[in-house]
Amino acid sequence: MIKLKSLIKEVVGKVDTYELQNHDDLKLLINAVKKTLNIDVETRLGSASGSSKSGERYDGFYLRTRDIRYWDDNSQKDLKKAFDETNQQTTIYTFELRSTDDWEEEPGERTWDASFIFSATPKVGDDDNDKKSKFKKTGETMGFDMRGIK
Repeated sequence: MIKLKSLIKEVVGKVDTYELQNHDDLKLLINAVKKTLNIDVETRLGSASGSSKSGERYDGFYLRTRDIRYWDDNSQKDLKKAFDETNQQTTIYTFELRSTDDWEEEPGERTWDASFIFSATPKVGDDDNDKKSKFKKTGETMGFDMRGIK
């Protein structure tokens, strides 16, 4: 069963930026970040990729804010808290905070707003999420049909 869940997460785990952009779960995340950190967050979702500390590659997303220049320890803790609270409320996706980027300036050229980078994976019948997971309820998500797989 564990191998099946891993396979499902790998096949189903590719989340499309355009699909996520207007999803209610992302709106929950944005609102939680706004409320917890008392900042504004741009709602335009960007694509990101990177490596974890263990060297594992990931594809993810980023959201920007003009209200933060530098992510200090407290703001990073609050951001993590917003992610944890959001994951308790989401129905389809689990969000994982990957990293933060501070505001940057290339003198005389341009600036980049501060941002936070995260990944989104479909909830796939995890024991804690069985009641919320549409995948568990219907046997399918994003066109991937599990009926008949044993």
